[in-house]
Amino acid sequence: MAHGVTRRDCLKLLATGAFGGIPQLTRAQADAGTVTVASLGGSWEAMERKAVFDPFEKATGVRVKVVAYTSPSQIVAQEKTGNIEWDCIQMSRGAMLPLAAQGYLAKIDYDRIAKEDIAGIKATSPKALHPNGILNILFTRGIAYNTKLIATGGRPHSWADFWDEKKFPGPRSLAAFSGSLSPDLEFALLADGVAKDKIYPIDVDRAFKSLDRIRSHVAKFWTTGAMSPQMLSDGQVSIASAYLNRIGDLTESGAPVAGEYNEGELQSDNLCILKNAKNYDNAMKLIAFASRPEVQAAASMVSHVGPANTNAFKYLSADRSRELPTYPENLSKQFFYDDEWWAANFAKVQERWTQWSMNA
Repeated sequence: MAHGVTRRDCLKLLATGAFGGIPQLTRAQADAGTVTVASLGGSWEAMERKAVFDPFEKATGVRVKVVAYTSPSQIVAQEKTGNIEWDCIQMSRGAMLPLAAQGYLAKIDYDRIAKEDIAGIKATSPKALHPNGILNILFTRGIAYNTKLIATGGRPHSWADFWDEKKFPGPRSLAAFSGSLSPDLEFALLADGVAKDKIYPIDVDRAFKSLDRIRSHVAKFWTTGAMSPQMLSDGQVSIASAYLNRIGDLTESGAPVAGEYNEGELQSDNLCILKNAKNYDNAMKLIAFASRPEVQAAASMVSHVGPANTNAFKYLSADRSRELPTYPENLSKQFFYDDEWWAANFAKVQERWTQWSMNA
């Protein structure tokens, strides 16, 4: 694909099947049933609709019904009552693991996914293929800053820079412990000199001691993914931890913000199917479709999320590729969030965070 491809071109080609290999709808497929997908809504759902759901409907005739998803407890409730309303869901690995362990998710039939797509996804992460969920997209929590408040002569490139209030003065923001959101303990360790490959298991005491050093410069701890980008864009803080896909999208809209992939924390979303889903076959069709490189490339044109399938970069311009977290050069600068460690230590760290927060 030509490097000059635009977002509109990308979506148009996907919709028409010109990306190669996407079959177009025939009369016999005019009504191939439905699949109900749980989504987080908002801009995320809009991205899924443009890049995945609409092209999937045109290619297969399967109608995609989207419903709101707010908590894993909704899946538990459906399974316990036997009233399974959803088929497919995209969720974080952290949310997937306990549901899979408790038997609430169906097995993924990897024989229905193209071998080259499985290979492309496995190349991104050793944990890409779980029995109950397949890696779909990745996103980074990392350093972000206001380009007007941080001097052009020097930008923060590490968490040690973030912690250096003399070199980079101004109010800061870090993640709080809120719901399923974990605080930035990993970044606190990196700021204290811990190497990326030595972060886990987290030395909780050391992390909180590092947080003590920066605490007086934190104007606000953010509790939702939208908060820190908004504070940066408004100039309420000069530097913050943030989800860099949101920062990239804001940059495109002209906001004075930028991000840094070095020492970024890669988090992942997986596509899963509920156990006893009414439309398992159509859910698997959707998962196989969403695993294709051209489909993941389209999603990465709508938002700055990283494709899991490394073959997606064949369908993206060089400039767009360099903006994404799973572009090889960016991938090598980051570390993978350890969902298993957090699942085992979540309650303990939450209690410690509550005590630390009260002792301001």
